[in-house]
Amino acid sequence: MSDASPPAARAAELRELLNHHAYLYYVLDQPEIADAGYDALYGELAALEAEHPQLRTADSPTQRVGSAPLEKFAQVRHLEAMLSLANARSEEELLAWDQRNRRFLEGRELDDFRFRYVVEPKIDGLAISLTYRGGVFAVGATRGNGEVGEDVTANLRRCACAARTRRRSSRSAARCTCRSWRSRASTRSAPPRASRRS
Repeated sequence: MSDASPPAARAAELRELLNHHAYLYYVLDQPEIADAGYDALYGELAALEAEHPQLRTADSPTQRVGSAPLEKFAQVRHLEAMLSLANARSEEELLAWDQRNRRFLEGRELDDFRFRYVVEPKIDGLAISLTYRGGVFAVGATRGNGEVGEDVTANLRRCACAARTRRRSSRSAARCTCRSWRSRASTRSAPPRASRRS
């Protein structure tokens, strides 16, 4: 198969489109397409790469999480990689995901483990890593590229989404999603917020 074949040309086109839309979304915060549209393009590229592994490139959007941290922020290396969540938009995709989880557990001899799922709507927001030292909030960072994120500690100290302390006294990390009540599709005012206790 030459590089000019229809699958190779389509894979290159999809990489270019996905990189363009990722830049608009992650860097400029000005998306041109809905999440479902991006996910459809991503799914098409992932399927092409699965069918034709030679088309998978190191810089493919399927091989990374998020985007590089912005240079205007200090960078923070995460204690553990912040991976992206997978999408399941059909019953078939959900069942395939379930089977992958079961095979994962079987491979670790945990196949007798009973588990249940909790399903909730996807919350669109900013994935944040919180690091605590001695049980006290120390550093907050965006997901960035999954390994290194942007230091947003000062911002998080001013909002209620980051707990100031944790019961654990050693160094630990938590993951949360910060969400704005104002959506891209609406200019309505935010719903009333519960009062905070000091």
